[in-house]
Amino acid sequence: METYEIINVIVGIASAFFFLITAVGAIIAVFQLREMKRQAKQKTTVNIMIKWCNAISKETSFAENIVENFTKSQCEALYNREPFDVDIETKEKLCVTLCPNHGKEHDCKKCKETKSLEVSDLLLQELRWHIICYLNALETVMIAWKHKSVYDETILEQFSSFYDPSRKRNILEEFRKVAGGGKSYPVINSFCDDLKAKYEKENPNALGKTTRGN
Repeated sequence: METYEIINVIVGIASAFFFLITAVGAIIAVFQLREMKRQAKQKTTVNIMIKWCNAISKETSFAENIVENFTKSQCEALYNREPFDVDIETKEKLCVTLCPNHGKEHDCKKCKETKSLEVSDLLLQELRWHIICYLNALETVMIAWKHKSVYDETILEQFSSFYDPSRKRNILEEFRKVAGGGKSYPVINSFCDDLKAKYEKENPNALGKTTRGN
């Protein structure tokens, strides 16, 4: 074999080896990038859930449970800061848990004597504040979900209870419908639509059973 032929072979082998090293390096880089993205997504998911838990106090959770059962007119009044009536049991719970004046003899005595069922003034402001805080915190979580900054399956698992199939309603649905004409929480709305669609897909006979049961 001539010298130039040997050189060509060596160059060919070297080129192939260089290509192989480059290809392996590229593959490793891809896997490293995927791992970095996975770790970042995992960290973001954990941080988002921690922030969510820290944002929801006992009083905020209580307020959400109360307003969840409000009618459309009650939700409209609450959102618009207008006084409205509730049943006696709900009023007592609201006074004990949220009223800033609870425990102050004069105010509590006045409320009991008049047997007022009206939610107004400080109690209304307190209730509305907790609901707005709840929805604002939830919208932040859902923005991360929408932009795929968190694990989709984790969010779906943690918030799957937000759709109540027995009532065919999502979390604070009546209040969200009146808040900003239903446009104040667009990402929550989108997530809830996905939850409902997911439930109906997994339970194709649920709608029929509900209809027959009625």
